Amino acid sequence: MKDYVMVDALRFLYHINVKKIKEKQHENNVI
Repeated sequence: MKDYVMVDALRFLYHINVKKIKEKQHENNVI
């Protein structure tokens, strides 16, 4: 159970980071 929660949290953080990276790339493309 603990391991599953850990994986879920890591996946959540991973998606947030991917979103931030995509937004940064978009800003760079606009400029």
